[in-house]
Amino acid sequence: MMKIIRTACWFFSLQLLMVTNVSAENWNNLTPRQQTILAPFQSEWSSMPAEKQQRLVHASERWLNMTPEQRAQAKSRLQKWHALSPEQKQAVRQRLENFRRLPEADKNRIRQQFERYRNLPEARKQQLRERWQNLTPAQRQNIRQWRQNRSGNR
Repeated sequence: MMKIIRTACWFFSLQLLMVTNVSAENWNNLTPRQQTILAPFQSEWSSMPAEKQQRLVHASERWLNMTPEQRAQAKSRLQKWHALSPEQKQAVRQRLENFRRLPEADKNRIRQQFERYRNLPEARKQQLRERWQNLTPAQRQNIRQWRQNRSGNR
């Protein structure tokens, strides 16, 4: 789920970056490589809002600069994102917005905790996931509340 959130962060940050200084792109002005990447959007390109065109052009440029491993990872994350229900996507967006509103110190603490988790052996991560999944919703909520209270007292 964290990977999906990071992917969503990436896409939302692209959207924010592209909101300013936007003008419509003519399909024929795109490079051949950009046209290849953006081919699924060609039929709707001329009717697409300029902001969306710019986001897609920016994403295509980023894609062109990725290694094959990075592309594979991005594809996998996009597939996971598209597999989410609208409600799940909205929940991810809301968590992202909540994260953005946090003080910088809290954001850094969360990033550090996530890095510690990421560096755990796979077996330990699986064990933690299973423990979390075996908790009741009330137990999970109690843990969330405890964490929130603990972070508020720092």
